[in-house]
Amino acid sequence: MDKYAKYAAAFIFLLFAATLSPWGYDFPLNDDWAYALAARALAATGRITLSDWGASTQLPHIITGALFAKTFGFSFSILRAANLLVAAAALFVFVKILDEFEIGPYEKMAAALTLAFSPLYLVLANSFMTDIHYLFWMLLAVYFYVRRLKEPGNGKALFLAAACSSAAYLTRQLAVALPLAFTLALFFERRPATPAAKGREKTQPPPPLWRDLAAVWVPFAAAMGGYYFWFTRIHGPTWVSENYVTGSTLAHLSK
Repeated sequence: MDKYAKYAAAFIFLLFAATLSPWGYDFPLNDDWAYALAARALAATGRITLSDWGASTQLPHIITGALFAKTFGFSFSILRAANLLVAAAALFVFVKILDEFEIGPYEKMAAALTLAFSPLYLVLANSFMTDIHYLFWMLLAVYFYVRRLKEPGNGKALFLAAACSSAAYLTRQLAVALPLAFTLALFFERRPATPAAKGREKTQPPPPLWRDLAAVWVPFAAAMGGYYFWFTRIHGPTWVSENYVTGSTLAHLSK
């Protein structure tokens, strides 16, 4: 049964979510209607047209919603179901991260269920807001970053981490913290070892720092630059990006 334990939290979460009959509530929650409009437009026209009220980058989020809407027909219930599946997948990835730290089985289950049934997670999972979708990509990026830190020569893990952090950025802009945090971890990895730690040093030395930094930042910078070009030159800025995101950020920095 051990091989199925990693799925337990996600299964329990979906089972509980099913008891709430999410398919029976065809209405928006919070301001997820803004992302739903973009998903509906993409499913109907094949073109990405962002709502003026959607502040996040949101692209993987609305593409997922559009695929579900195209397959099952558009409704807030279908979009809610898609988000619940992503929430379950995020719980699975969370357990995988705990596995990397050799957390005990009971502690892993307790941690995963604490996340699953926290009020904020449960409410956001039962909506079409971008938070859960972002959390999935963020956790997946963290998982691959941890794999790389445990295996210095694991270039595949670093590539996948960069891809996932890019997807996280294309969902919510705050994902820029992911490569910044991992860059800091790379510098800590190359600190001179203390006498007590020298006997525990990895047998496999890490790759050159420039190579790791390039693997971390080049795909991420490409995602940022590509989105910026598309959003400003092809799609065009939205009302909220000009009047809320930029304006509020500048007002905050001015203080």
